[in-house]
Amino acid sequence: MSVWKKWLIPAIYFLFFLAVYVTLSVNDAFEKFYAFSRLHEDMELDEMVLAVPAAMFCLCLYVLHIHYRMRMTHKRLKHTHRELERTQHELRQLALAKDEFLSMACHELKTPLNGIMGALMLVENNELDKDTSEGIMLAKGAAGDMKFLINDILELSDIKHHHRKPTLKPFPIRETLDSIVSIMRAQVKLKGLELELQVDSSVPEIIISHEGWIRLTVLNILGNAAKFTRQGGITLRCRYVPSLPGGKLFIEVSDTGEGIAPADSERIFQPYSQKQQSSSVYAGMGLGLYVVKEIMDRMNAEIQVTSRVQQGTTFTMIFPITQE
Repeated sequence: MSVWKKWLIPAIYFLFFLAVYVTLSVNDAFEKFYAFSRLHEDMELDEMVLAVPAAMFCLCLYVLHIHYRMRMTHKRLKHTHRELERTQHELRQLALAKDEFLSMACHELKTPLNGIMGALMLVENNELDKDTSEGIMLAKGAAGDMKFLINDILELSDIKHHHRKPTLKPFPIRETLDSIVSIMRAQVKLKGLELELQVDSSVPEIIISHEGWIRLTVLNILGNAAKFTRQGGITLRCRYVPSLPGGKLFIEVSDTGEGIAPADSERIFQPYSQKQQSSSVYAGMGLGLYVVKEIMDRMNAEIQVTSRVQQGTTFTMIFPITQE
């Protein structure tokens, strides 16, 4: 607080007192009161006036006491504020160190994981019996799940700390969706599910958007659908609505899984969260949908969920795009 602000309130009080004093002096208030008291001595006004200085003195002491308490409270608040700022800074540093360690660990894990997947692919090319072939497929599925998790963690760290904006480039959306389905087909086949791709004729061949982020969001949603679906199938649909402002690309992932309870429909987009009824059954850190939501926000896109318990779920992603 600057010096002039510190003395501003006392100066205002002093000016008010001076104004009242001058007003009373100009109007001979003191002489008039004295003459009135002489005419009405039975009222003992002189003795009553003596109480005024005493009351003013007590009031001044009370004001000084309140001012002292306010100064002490202000000092304590400043000290608490400094402590909170220091603690907040330390928490930021700890969070940054944690994310940096996690990111570095994930980068280190990618190298041996790629080696494992490469070795499994080499073994798969040989003639194998049915049991061995199924074991290889299971190992590839587990390695693929691990790779998705690592990519989610790296993408989340990149989004949070670099505030990256999407780099828009033209790419063939139909080929991208075909590639995604090819990646997911093995995982879906292991569970005995069907995976169907439906691309509407309205979808242009080339669109301008962030291919990597669209691929990652769709892969995450498809991965969740495969995880929580035990029988039936998964359908990936894509359509383009040019009548909406700027043109919108709708990508829907529908499954016949266990569905999502209304109480979980918002919580599933929080970090490290899963559906309450399934957290003890399915593995995972609960980062996939949080990463999807963060990416969608960066792209000014939307994600909607419609679900019925034990009947299935549909995730609808709405991306703003432009045609080449």
